[in-house]
Amino acid sequence: MMRLSLLVFVAFTLLSSSHADAEFNPIRQLGRRSVGSDDYKVNCQSFRVGVEANNLRDWITIPTYCKSYIKTYLQKNQYSLDVEAIAVEAADYAESLQKDIFLKDIWVFDIEETLLSNLGYLASSSVDFGTQQVYATPYYEWLTSNATVVPAILELYNAVVENGFEIVLLSEAPESIGDALVQALQNAGFSGWTKLILKGDADNGKSPEEYKSAKRTELVNLRYRIAGNVGDQWSDLSGENVGIRTFKVPNPVYNRIWD
Repeated sequence: MMRLSLLVFVAFTLLSSSHADAEFNPIRQLGRRSVGSDDYKVNCQSFRVGVEANNLRDWITIPTYCKSYIKTYLQKNQYSLDVEAIAVEAADYAESLQKDIFLKDIWVFDIEETLLSNLGYLASSSVDFGTQQVYATPYYEWLTSNATVVPAILELYNAVVENGFEIVLLSEAPESIGDALVQALQNAGFSGWTKLILKGDADNGKSPEEYKSAKRTELVNLRYRIAGNVGDQWSDLSGENVGIRTFKVPNPVYNRIWD
């Protein structure tokens, strides 16, 4: 009789526990619309994560209903914390990497939204935190006159230099603004780079990935080894000769600059 009572107690306990888990389990599938349905709206945080993971591609502007979310992400702490985490990881890697004795080790840095921030312009009514397209002429005019430094990336840049790497700056900015861009970089505290590669007339018509792949291949052919590659766009970090490691700086506002 005692054994039977014990079995009943155990069964009741397991049933109660199972019911409690089902009722109070904090990890649940949310009710959702069917994938592909006309009324589906991507969650704004999911949109940002999808962009950074390179799962969402070829988008032109952010969903208009995500403007407030993107604004908060950029202007509050989370964007800065995300950049800092990337910079710390990259600096640790730079310190630990063994140099190649036969090749010249370099780091490749993008400029726009990587070394220099155009956040003031991205917040303006012209872009409105990504709800409007980003066009080249006003973008680069702002960049060369008003851009600010990304502090964590400046620290990373200096750490890379201190660890004995040469620096190559590879940008889609046109060669015509080269002098102004150099001045903006110097004003932000950057110096000591080995090469500054900008987009010339011969590069017109190439996609961002094709252009950057071609320039990195030229570097490799000159017996450079790309130890690290830092950029805010997946086109900076994809294609040929991307480097031993790549580091993606967050940018949920745009995925290309339109001519």
